[in-house]
Amino acid sequence: MDLETFKATVPLLAVLLTAALSGYVVPRITRRWQDHQKELEIKTSLVEAVSDEVLQFVLAMQFAERKASTQEAFDEAYRRWEVQRAVLTGKLRVYFRDPTIAQEFESFSDAVSDFYALAGISHPEYRTQQIQKLKSYFGNAATNWERLADQEERRADFFNWFFAWLDLRQQVLLRKDEVVRKLLAAPIYFLRSTPAKIPGIRYRGTSQGAAQQQVPAAPLPTTLRVVGRGAAELGH
Repeated sequence: MDLETFKATVPLLAVLLTAALSGYVVPRITRRWQDHQKELEIKTSLVEAVSDEVLQFVLAMQFAERKASTQEAFDEAYRRWEVQRAVLTGKLRVYFRDPTIAQEFESFSDAVSDFYALAGISHPEYRTQQIQKLKSYFGNAATNWERLADQEERRADFFNWFFAWLDLRQQVLLRKDEVVRKLLAAPIYFLRSTPAKIPGIRYRGTSQGAAQQQVPAAPLPTTLRVVGRGAAELGH
């Protein structure tokens, strides 16, 4: 290629390069940046919601144990928790391709509900069973389980008994932090204009040949089984 021919092709190459940059590279970088920003927004929202709902419910339990709350306020805190944890579980299933994110939160939220239920169980046998459920999730070293199970000690030495309760409360918050850390480390699943199929959802063709999504029904809030004197009843 002689010099004159090269000079003639430079403008064309510049045009082609500019078109490639403006038509592919720049939009791709911009989309990635926008996806990253959206991912941060979603994760921030989820972390705030998880932290807020867990802390509010744990505080409601703490006020109840200290007899600084009413039965109505305690019942309302439980209703709110059950609704919000079902909503959060559904969001985690949609946003994250990794199913263990939602599964771990669901297991954690079940344990928090079991912790709540302990407040209303006074029958020694049923209380021991509930303690075993909590111990299987939080571990043997989480608190003084024997003290926490003993209602007689609660009445006779509430100060030391309550320290055992606070130890378990701290374990709840630590497990919440573990769930949040895993959530933050996992990639968000973004829906595109032509999305891939979301894991766990079945698709079938319609009469027009379009894809129709069949979304599984959201799980209903767990119904608390009444045992002993009734689950989470104050004034025991």
